[in-house]
Amino acid sequence: MSWFKKKQTGPDRDLVEECSAPRERKAPRFFVGREEIIASVEKACRWDRKDIAAGEVVPGLTFLVQGAPGAGKSSLLSHLKSRWIGKDDPVVMSVPEAVLKDPEALVRRIAERVVPSKAKALDRKTVSTTHGGAGGSSPIGVGHSRTRETGSPAATFEILASLKPPGKWKQPLCILVDEIQTVTKEHGICLRQLHLREHGLPIIPIYAGLADSESALMDADLTRLETDNVRTLGALAPGEVHSYVRQMLDHCRIDYTPDQLERLSDGIAKSSEGWPQHVHTDTAALFWGLHRTDCNLAGVDLEAVKDQARTYRETSYRKRRSTRMIDSVHLVAAVMRELPTGGMHRSKVLKSIKDKVEPEEAGWGLPKGMDAEDFRDHLIHRGALQPDENGMLICPIPSLRTWLIAQGSPRQTMPATASSREEKETDVVRTAIRTSDDGIRLRADPQSEKVRRQDPENEDEGR
Repeated sequence: MSWFKKKQTGPDRDLVEECSAPRERKAPRFFVGREEIIASVEKACRWDRKDIAAGEVVPGLTFLVQGAPGAGKSSLLSHLKSRWIGKDDPVVMSVPEAVLKDPEALVRRIAERVVPSKAKALDRKTVSTTHGGAGGSSPIGVGHSRTRETGSPAATFEILASLKPPGKWKQPLCILVDEIQTVTKEHGICLRQLHLREHGLPIIPIYAGLADSESALMDADLTRLETDNVRTLGALAPGEVHSYVRQMLDHCRIDYTPDQLERLSDGIAKSSEGWPQHVHTDTAALFWGLHRTDCNLAGVDLEAVKDQARTYRETSYRKRRSTRMIDSVHLVAAVMRELPTGGMHRSKVLKSIKDKVEPEEAGWGLPKGMDAEDFRDHLIHRGALQPDENGMLICPIPSLRTWLIAQGSPRQTMPATASSREEKETDVVRTAIRTSDDGIRLRADPQSEKVRRQDPENEDEGR
């Protein structure tokens, strides 16, 4: 008797249900976009593989990927890790940023990864040391202790190079560090050693963090980052959104026509504004609708999908808003209202904050212990502001700007600019997916739809 695995057909209902909820703090099921950044990193890795045997040392191969929450920084690191699995690919090692406070600890980790048979040479006998403050706490773990041979030098990159000389490395090592915006001067020694590469080893650090990460690295005394190696993540292109939606539908074995796919992905590209986190949550809302109709795409209530997407989005916005932003809710709204579509220079944002501060009025004063410059930097850290490629501060997500403005009480009605009219036109999935020949239909009550169009508050909610 011959046995074979029958190809599964029909929708995977359990998977549809699983995909109907946002993946909080988890990488998306499918990675799309960022090809240019990945190509830049891999170009640096190819350079090392080719020339490292000659002993050539080129400093400055530190890469930084920064952006607002939800831009896909952690997803990019995860994708690189899963992408590089071949014998000619870089060796990948993820470490928490706290390890960068202790060069010895980092060198030991690297040795265990690239030359495990010789790693014990860095940690021999007799002397036991505990790093940290009172109570033996360590910057990389409570009670972390290590031993080494009496009189032997501390583990350094130079000793690592003696265990495995640069010419013996067949693959470069990429060190991935997330949440790099938390670095301080305590990390400075390690950051500089990795960046300058005086040891000659093909080690390339790739950092990811919030939009103020470059400033944090500079404050930690890493001041020589190459401009081309600092990338700020923004929105995905419509074609990349289409690719994600298609892969998700295929993943769950949902039947669709090309016309249906085009309209669905166009709608999600517009409603999400291409912001990666919103692409994922808006797609999750679509699958929430599919789950309610037993995976019948034609029967999905797109009005309900829109409401669910808005719920997911507002939940993420509320988590993003800090206590300090809530305490200064009207000040935040006023600053965001004045921000033009093309962005504003850092100095002008600072002036805008100073001009609008009224400490005697609740919600208009600066948070306790902060001056105007601190508050501007806090808005960058929280993702409300982000430097663009020209160095201007923008709000990277137009719907977040609209939401933050709505949280504060405006003193005057904001004039209807071209950009605000455009925001109104990107309502959500339903505006791009009207009743069509392929059977996708909107099952909202016509009268309630009429009322919704007349209600400006409801219009704002869909942005």
